[in-house]
This record gives sequence, C-alpha cells and structure tokens, in this order.
Amino acid sequence: FNRFAQGARPDKQMIAGTGLGLAISREIVRNHGGDISFENRAEGGARFAFSIPRDSAQVSDGDRSARLLICEDDADAGYTIQSILTAHGYASDLVTTVRDGIAHARSQPYSAVLLDLTLADSDGMDVMRALRADKETRHLPIIVISGTPPQADIDGNAYAGWLQKPFDPPRLVQLIQRAIRRAGHRKAVILHVDDDDDTRELFSAALAGRGLLYSATSLATARTILGARRPDIIVLDLGLPDGSGQDLLISIKTSDRPLPVIIYSAQEVDAEARRLADGVIIKSRRALPKLVSSVLDVIDRHGGPQ
Repeated sequence: FNRFAQGARPDKQMIAGTGLGLAISREIVRNHGGDISFENRAEGGARFAFSIPRDSAQVSDGDRSARLLICEDDADAGYTIQSILTAHGYASDLVTTVRDGIAHARSQPYSAVLLDLTLADSDGMDVMRALRADKETRHLPIIVISGTPPQADIDGNAYAGWLQKPFDPPRLVQLIQRAIRRAGHRKAVILHVDDDDDTRELFSAALAGRGLLYSATSLATARTILGARRPDIIVLDLGLPDGSGQDLLISIKTSDRPLPVIIYSAQEVDAEARRLADGVIIKSRRALPKLVSSVLDVIDRHGGPQ
C-alpha cells in the first residue's frame, strides 16, 4: 500500500499508471473508519478486500462548498487526483485540454485550479495566462502539478503552489487548503534579519510575492521593526554586525507573546537555539525553496496570517 514511483518509463504503453492507486484506496477506506487488506492466491495474483462500518460517516477535512478544476491530459493521473480530492471532501471537474480548461474556469466559480503544464492540445501555461488576463479569474488560485521543479522563467506570483510528480497526497491537500484559505486574504508578514544583501535579495525573489517582507540588517533595526509591527514569522541569521541573532531568538521566545522563528544561517547552531527555533536551515542557494516552503508551513501551523 506504499506509494510507488517509477524510476524510468522506457515504454509508456507498457508501464502505465501513477503508482498511487492502492495508497489512495487505503486512504479512502480509512476516511470511512474502515480497513483494507489483501491475501496472496495460490494460483497467482492477490485478492483484496475492505470493510467499513455500515453507519460510518465520511471523515473529510475539505470544504464541501469548494469545487476544484483539474487540468490533466493523462487519464490515470487525472482520476488519481480526483480520488484524492473525493477522499478529502472536495468536488472536482476534470478536463484534458487548454480549451476546456479555460472554458470551465470561466463557466462557474471554482475555489482553485490544479494545472498540469502538458495538456492534450497545447501548453498548460496558456491556461494560466488566459486566467490571469481575465478580471473574473485573475485571482483564482492555481496549483501547478508537473513532472519538473519550478521553472525560473515562470513568474512565481502566477501560481499559489507547485507540486512535482510523483507527489505525496497529503502535500497536495495541504497546498489546496492553503491556497483556498489565502484567496482574498492578506499576505503573511515576514521579518528577514540578515546583513547580507545577496541573501535578502535571493529570499525576496524566492518568496515571489507570497508574503509582505520586512528586512533588517542588524539586531537594532530588527528590534525597531518589532516595536512598530508584529510579524507572522521571523527568518533569522545568527551572525549580525551588532551581536548574535541568538540573543534576539531568546528574547522573542521568552517574551509574553513569542513569535515563530526559523534560523537561516551558515553558522553552527547549538542545541539551545535548535530547541527554541521552529526550524533550522543551513544557508545556501539550493536551500531557498525549502526555506520558503518551511516559512509558509510554519505560518499555517500557527493559524495562518494574523
């Protein structure tokens, strides 16, 4: 029942499927309070069976008023995504072409769009461009589901999340919940404390407008900003020109109203700082996507932008 990821696909017709079917089946059955199992057959193959309480009610964490549009040209992948959404209480429509994707998005109010960049008739980016150019759909959250990582030539402001295949179903649900919750709401306020100009600029670019960013180059500046406005999270370097960032970490975490803090530093982080911080990431260019994801995840765990 574990998820299966194919390492290579020499023959798409011969090796089909997403490798998620049994994992999703188990998730659906468990959402009904049941269980699923299998037994090997002597003559070959296996027999699967599941049971659920007759009077069970589906346990779902989705908003039943939310309807999602799936743009995916691979039938197996599309039905897999629909199964995940159904298991979590979301209604959905599945289309396979750019033309149908644009038409459906304009025909009724969807809560979000799940977009594969390779569609049957054209590039999925055509869907994104069309929705962003239309005043009725320009604020509709778009979650890209792609076989490749985020592309530098695609504006990060154009999508609410990027999920690379093969993906973890709970991660998809988390991105959907975040996108729906943030649609129409204000952005999170993030205080980035770092004296390195390049690091601040790179983090701002990686954040891609998904937060209101304040920057401080010293402890003194950070404290001035904190005195005027309470951010949702702090990204903190330890090596600062007027002292150690750990002093600020301790004062924040021992105050009456502690704030989430993620340490993003090239310096060694001791056990006390690791205990106090909500996350520790070693500074590097490759770590920037992880930093952005961690920042947004920590904000979500604390109830979203306050």
